[in-house]
Amino acid sequence: QVTSGLKFGMRLVSNGSSGGLSGAMRRLSAAAALLAAAAAAISNAAPAAAAQASAPCPVGASSGRGPRWPQQNPALTAPVSLSYDYRPYHSPLEAEMTEEAISIPIPPELFSSFNLTGDAGAAEQYKLKSLELRRPGRLPEGAGQVLSHVLELVLLHENAVNPGVWASVVLPLAIAVDPTTDVLAPLLAGARLPGRYGERRPVLMLASQPLNLSMAFEDAAFLAYWSDLPSRCTAQLDVPTRQLLRNATLDIAQSTFTTALRALEVLPQPPPIPAANAAWLLGTCPAGGDPAN
Repeated sequence: QVTSGLKFGMRLVSNGSSGGLSGAMRRLSAAAALLAAAAAAISNAAPAAAAQASAPCPVGASSGRGPRWPQQNPALTAPVSLSYDYRPYHSPLEAEMTEEAISIPIPPELFSSFNLTGDAGAAEQYKLKSLELRRPGRLPEGAGQVLSHVLELVLLHENAVNPGVWASVVLPLAIAVDPTTDVLAPLLAGARLPGRYGERRPVLMLASQPLNLSMAFEDAAFLAYWSDLPSRCTAQLDVPTRQLLRNATLDIAQSTFTTALRALEVLPQPPPIPAANAAWLLGTCPAGGDPAN
């Protein structure tokens, strides 16, 4: 509409001589009014567009495609430490099948977060917003992952102070015989996962088996680097994200894998995102613990 007004106004001015001096003046006055309206529309639209672009997405990020694990370089030790606080949770959650994963939003009462603290003492706090269960990216024949695994559980966090900045904690899961722990089993026990796009079903059905994510951080290390994730907000293409890839697999039972795969196999399995050129090795400790230990 702004562009049309400008073009029409200029056409009125250029045609002004065809109706005599008085006609030209009338056309010039009309053109000036249209040009003024167009200029006002531009000035009013710019702040609104800028506000829309800068506003944080109310829906959040999605996990996107799985990455390839980078090669670990022991010389690259992160200058920050990660302290975690993930408390057991007993109440049912709701799982939804998206275009790329099974997504489980996290309610506010499920307090789960981690802090990144540097030498200067300034901390970044990231709060857990959702879990996403997916298959790893499909690799070409003959290629392999640095870390072989069968499923990925992604913990999506948002920065508590700077909304719009995210952290993706990727837990690689591998099948083990009679594992002592299984981080995924409580979510699936007594539940039926959604099997088609948009379907929602309850998970974490047994109060006797709480969700305990802290086991994924105990005595663990992560490969950390900056990346981007796709946004669920239509006005925003991607969001800046700290990627944290656990450098060792977590065990799950064969039955857990079979149940998850039965639901996930209807989703596409695109190739993984290429590995980062460099990643920092990041250690962990419980909240209130000593990072030096």
